[in-house]
Amino acid sequence: MEGSHDNIERELEECRRAYRKRTGQFTKLLKQSKEMTANLRLNFDGIVHLLGDVISQASPLMGGHTKRTAALARSIAQAMRLNPDRRRLVFYAASLHDLSLAGREQNWLDEENRDWLDHPDRSADLIAVVKNLGRIAATVRSHHEYYNGEGFPRGLRGEEIPLESRIITAALSYDRSVALRKVPVDTTLENMEAGGRFDPQVLEHLSSIIRSEDERRRRGDRLILLEELTPGMELADDLILANGLVLYPRGTILDEETRTRIINFDGMFPKSGLIRVYGAGQ
Repeated sequence: MEGSHDNIERELEECRRAYRKRTGQFTKLLKQSKEMTANLRLNFDGIVHLLGDVISQASPLMGGHTKRTAALARSIAQAMRLNPDRRRLVFYAASLHDLSLAGREQNWLDEENRDWLDHPDRSADLIAVVKNLGRIAATVRSHHEYYNGEGFPRGLRGEEIPLESRIITAALSYDRSVALRKVPVDTTLENMEAGGRFDPQVLEHLSSIIRSEDERRRRGDRLILLEELTPGMELADDLILANGLVLYPRGTILDEETRTRIINFDGMFPKSGLIRVYGAGQ
């Protein structure tokens, strides 16, 4: 019996060693996979920025519009609490939405010509040539579809349009009105709210972002390091963790407890280390 017990113990120990070995191998593979994913994402970010620079060089006016649209669309996606992957999708698609019109600025300005009406499909087709960019291509293909069904190229309406596309549609329309046509901000927002072309929820967040930017300019917000936070300061933005959860909403007045909690969450913000605030604190 004693020998049998020893054999069982040896077998159990061998199983434990094998388990630890496999666990270690799995952990190593998981780490390598995460590193590869991060590198691929970094490389793709570089490609998107490179294409953005190409668009800017070919058509400076279009390049400025594209970059502003991408930044605004990403802000809307963040305000709507989309997860990080969907926020990246919005940013990438917004950065490439007019790709097929690069170098043809006159056609880009004329919204009645054939190139303009075809460009969502053409831009999407160019993007779809690259393997694994199907979601970006699909988002770009629908970036001129309107919520009321009056858009193009397929006349989709409402929830038939991907949310990411609805976000880009609102962002680019705002920028074309304000930056290109020089329509005042308030008039632009009123026109967008009245036409039925835009997702009301998206439009609500866009309006909030624009008005917050106006408030920042009036009140003089500033970016500071986490360790520079002091009680009495007011958050100028929602404080959002990398997983999309809001730690504290915009307008929160810091006390010692909230300040300490924010600092303890360092490393969990999408852009760790900088906070936008009003006021000098106590």
